[in-house]
Amino acid sequence: MPGAPAELAVPGSADGTATSARARRRAQRRAAKAVPRRKLTLRERIRRDRVMLLLLAPGFLYFVVFHYAPLLGYIVAFEDYQPYLGFVDSTFTGLANFAQVFADPAFWQALLNTLEITALQLVFFFPAPIGLALLLNSILSTKVRRFVQSVVYLPHFIGWVIIVSIFQQVLGATGALPNMLDVLGLGRFDAMTTPWFFPFLVTIQSIWKDCGWGTIIFLAALLNIDQELYEAAAVDGAGRWQRLWRITLPGLMPVVVLLLILNLGNILSVGFEQIVLQRNSVGPEHGEVLDTYVYFHGIVDSQWGPSAAVGLVKGFVGLGLVLGANKLAHLFGQEGCTPVASSAARPVWMEKPSALGTGAKVAVLVVISLLVLYPFVSVLATSLSTQADISRHGGLVLFPTHPTLAAYRIIFAGGVVTDALLRSVLITAVGTGCSVAATVGMAYGLSRRNVVGGRFFLLVALFTMLFSPGVIPNFLVVKQLGLLDTYASLVLPTLVSAFNLVVLRSFFMNLPTELYEAARIDGAGDFRILARIVLPLSKGVLAVVTLFYAVGYWNAFFNAMLYVNDDKWPLSMVLRQFVLQGQSLSDTVTSSEAAAPAQAIQMAVVVVSLVPILLVYPFLQRYFTKGVLTGAIKG
Repeated sequence: MPGAPAELAVPGSADGTATSARARRRAQRRAAKAVPRRKLTLRERIRRDRVMLLLLAPGFLYFVVFHYAPLLGYIVAFEDYQPYLGFVDSTFTGLANFAQVFADPAFWQALLNTLEITALQLVFFFPAPIGLALLLNSILSTKVRRFVQSVVYLPHFIGWVIIVSIFQQVLGATGALPNMLDVLGLGRFDAMTTPWFFPFLVTIQSIWKDCGWGTIIFLAALLNIDQELYEAAAVDGAGRWQRLWRITLPGLMPVVVLLLILNLGNILSVGFEQIVLQRNSVGPEHGEVLDTYVYFHGIVDSQWGPSAAVGLVKGFVGLGLVLGANKLAHLFGQEGCTPVASSAARPVWMEKPSALGTGAKVAVLVVISLLVLYPFVSVLATSLSTQADISRHGGLVLFPTHPTLAAYRIIFAGGVVTDALLRSVLITAVGTGCSVAATVGMAYGLSRRNVVGGRFFLLVALFTMLFSPGVIPNFLVVKQLGLLDTYASLVLPTLVSAFNLVVLRSFFMNLPTELYEAARIDGAGDFRILARIVLPLSKGVLAVVTLFYAVGYWNAFFNAMLYVNDDKWPLSMVLRQFVLQGQSLSDTVTSSEAAAPAQAIQMAVVVVSLVPILLVYPFLQRYFTKGVLTGAIKG
C-alpha cells in the first residue's frame, strides 16, 4: 500500500531497527502514561471516535429499524387493527384480543402441540450431542474423529426445505422405508403424513440436522477437564466407567445445566420453518404450533390483534424464562471455557483399548455416518434414474442401472427453476456481502472498550437475542417501509445476526493490544488498522461468519413466503412449491423434455440446491469449529 508505514507490515522484525523501534514505542507508552490527561468532553470523544461510530452506524440502524421499531407494533394487540386506518385511528380494545385468544380452542391445541414437541426434544434431542461428543472424545484416531465430525456437522448447514425434501424421499409414501417395510410384509407406514407420529418425526429431523453440530460445545468442555484428575483416578484404581461417572460427567455438568436452562427459555419456540413446511401433511390439529398459529391467523386470515397478542405473550414468557435461566446460570457459577489442545496419543495412565470396545465404537460411528450420508446418496441417485429404475428399486435407489441427466436438462432448459436459481445466487451474494460488512464494522467498533456509547450499542444488539418482535410487527414494519415485493425485503430484515456480531467482537478483543498500539504509534488510523491488521488476522472467524450468512440467505424461504410474490421467489420457495407441495413442473417444460420422471426432476432440484453448500463446506470446515469456539467461548 503506497505511503503505508514500513513498520506496520512487520512489527516483529528481528533486525536492530525493529528492536530500537520497539524500545521507542515502549518509551512513548511510558511517557504517555506519565502525563496526566484531562477528561475529554462528549463532543471531543465523539470527534475522537468518529470513525468507529461511522462503522457502528449501519448495524445500529438495522437493530433500531428491524428489532426495536417493530416492538411499537405490539400496540396492535390492544386494538381492533385495520390496515387502512393505521395504528392511530384503529379502535382501542384493551385486553379483548387476549380474551379472544384464550377462548379459542385452536390456541390451546397449538400450545399443547408446542409443549409436546418441546418435551420430546428435551428428552431425546438434548442428550444426543452429549452422547455423541463422549463417543467422539473416546476415539484416539484423529483421522476417524475428523472424518466423522465432518460428516455429522454437514446437515447443520442445510435448510429445512431441503431436509424435509430429503426425508420425504426416504420416509414418504413412495420412499425407501415404506417400500422396505412392504417387502418385509409389515405393511406400508408413511411417517410424513401420520398425525400421531408428527412430534416424533420433528424430533428425529432435529436430531439428524443438529446433533453433530451440538457436539462442539461439549467437546470443548471435555477438552477443558484437567487431565491430572484422570491420572490420579487411574492411579487410585478407578476404571473407565468410574472415571466417566466421577470425573467426565461432573466436568460436563455445568455446561449441560447451563444449556438446558437456556433451552427452557425457548420452550415456546420449536422451529417455525420446519413445522410450517409439514403442517398441511398432518393437518392443523396435529401440526399447529404457536408460531404457525400466529402466521396463519395473522398474516393469512388478517386477525392482526389476536395474533399479535399471542406473539406478545410468547415473547414475554420467553424473556422471563431466559432471564430466569441467566440467574440460575450465575447461581451455578457458569463461565466460558476455552478449549485446550487435544492429543490423539493415549496417556500412559490410560488402559489399552480392547479390540472389541474399539470395534464397537467404530461400528456405531460408521452407522451414524451412514445414516447421515445415505439420504444424500439416495437423492442424487434418484435424480439420475429413469422411471424404470425408480419402479424397480421401489424408491430405494442407490445405484441407477441406466443413469441419465434428463432431469437436469429439464431444470436447466429455462423456466422457473433456472430463474429461481439465478435469483438465489444474486440474493446470497449481495446479502452475504452486506451482512459481513455491517457485522465487521459494528464488531470492530464495539471491540474498543472506551468507544463513546459502546456499552449502550452492545446492549442494543444483545437484547435482540432475548426478545424478538415476532411475525406480525415485523411484517407491518416491512410494509410501512414499502419493501413488500422487493428483493430488499429478503436481505434487510436479517442483515445482522447478534450471535455473529458477538463472535466477531470477542475475536477482535482477543487480538494482542500491542498490535493496535504499534500501529497507532506508526500513524495508522482505524480504517488502516482494520484493513491491514485485524482482517488479515481474522480469516478463520471471518470464514465462519461468511459461511453462516451465506448458508442463511441460500436456505431462507420464510421471508420470501412472507414478503414477495412468486415472480421473485428464490430456489428454496421453488423447492417448497414443486417438491413438498407436489405441484407439477409440466408447465415449465415442453412435452419433448418431459421424459424424465417427476420424482427424478424433484430430486434434481434438491441436488441443485445442495451443490453450493457441498462445494463450499470442505474448504471452510477446518475454520468454523475453531472460529466458533474462539469467538463464542473464549470471549
